[in-house]
Amino acid sequence: SPSTLTNSTPSVSAGTGTASQTVSADISGLTAGTSYFYRLVAQNIGGVTNGLKVKFTTSLAPYMTIMPDHRNVSNAAGETDFLVTSNVDWTVSSDAPWCTATLSGSGDDTIFVSFTENALAADRTARITVSGSGVSSQEVTVTQDGAAATLSVTPPTGIIASAGGEFEFSVFSNTTWTVTSDQSWCTVTPQGALDGKITATCQENSSLQPRQSTITVTAPGMPPVSVVLLQEGAAIILAVSPQNH
Repeated sequence: SPSTLTNSTPSVSAGTGTASQTVSADISGLTAGTSYFYRLVAQNIGGVTNGLKVKFTTSLAPYMTIMPDHRNVSNAAGETDFLVTSNVDWTVSSDAPWCTATLSGSGDDTIFVSFTENALAADRTARITVSGSGVSSQEVTVTQDGAAATLSVTPPTGIIASAGGEFEFSVFSNTTWTVTSDQSWCTVTPQGALDGKITATCQENSSLQPRQSTITVTAPGMPPVSVVLLQEGAAIILAVSPQNH
């Protein structure tokens, strides 16, 4: 304590005469973040002289904690934060371009994290790394909810010639989707994701009657959407042989 000094280092010879002397001593076993008091004690044939009491405080070991370790946010654009408790300077990085954070800070502070709207139906997660000198890097995460699923297909009806071939439907969606055809003569692109195309490939229709295939598109969390592909019947052919009698 400052009032009572009980420990001492070994005595050392400081020289002779009246010249100024440099005195030093190595002290071990000190506790981090603790105040200590000391003074110099000089002794010669004339007696003992006590110096002034002086205080010094040992530094704390580097530390850093981040709270909480995870945030869950809605699909709308917005901002969240993490609290830093530390005694060092630190830097921040994010692995996702849609999620940006305070670049750096020092000691106790707040990391502010901004995120853009998530228009996709799937959730997404950003990993934010906080690094500081003398401490282990720490990772926190931000998980953003996905938007409500969307699905539409155009045109509602397609027409293809009796000779067969390909017809394209356009899909507008923010999630994955699968496609089926109810007719074996019409094969379709089996699956896709987000905005895309469905290619329906039809065999030749040699019948005079037109025919149709119902193409159904399904996506998680959405009712199925169906479109129709109509194929024309073959042209009527009339031939008479022989032409002359």
